[in-house]
Amino acid sequence: MNGIALIQYQRNAEITYPVKLVGINTDKIISLEQRTETYRGTTMFVTLIKYMLGDGSNPDEIYVSQKASDIKASVNTANTSNSIKEVTLTRKNDDATTTTIYQPIAQMSTFYNHPDSAADTLMITEDVLLTRTTFYKADETVSAIVALMNA
Repeated sequence: MNGIALIQYQRNAEITYPVKLVGINTDKIISLEQRTETYRGTTMFVTLIKYMLGDGSNPDEIYVSQKASDIKASVNTANTSNSIKEVTLTRKNDDATTTTIYQPIAQMSTFYNHPDSAADTLMITEDVLLTRTTFYKADETVSAIVALMNA
């Protein structure tokens, strides 16, 4: 499995409110840790995902609502197409035009529902050297991108 969609509560010690659907590249997961956290006055079980950016020396930390065991089971689920190396996306440009792009999965970091349109996605990607992060708006939903990654 190349991608998974999860419900994010916190990222790098910043509370995510409202909670967000986050898509991640499963190849960049460093570790999963089941924890108990207090969120808006309620104690709940969450999973801390340490997630590689760049060379992995300063990983992102994402807290999600799904159990670590369920995430691990999903990540380890075999499919017939784990050889997918890139997906085709439609980038929405600032001038309202669109461009078809071929996005390498290895350069995909995290991606979220876009703040100004639930039908679009805010893509966070890295350059080929994995030294710089870039952002763009894609004309697909988080779930659709995860499905492309796992097709």
